[in-house]
Amino acid sequence: MTSKKQPVKEEPFLNTVARKLGYAAGTFTNVAQELTENLSTLPKAVSTKVRSTAGTALACGVVVNSPRRKPARPLAHRGRRSP
Repeated sequence: MTSKKQPVKEEPFLNTVARKLGYAAGTFTNVAQELTENLSTLPKAVSTKVRSTAGTALACGVVVNSPRRKPARPLAHRGRRSP
């Protein structure tokens, strides 16, 4: 005797939407978690990079944060006015 195939019932529309929305929310949560983990390690990497760069600059004889001054005017030009 051959068995009868039962008709395939389609999943209700609301259930489909809810399932897909749940998957999307889970994916969004995972991406947000990874982003916050990457951002929390970023300051450590930046500070290490800055320290290593400053160390090489000092080793090469580069002066860091040196103030710039205006060049001094010659004494002959100070206080004289043209006639």
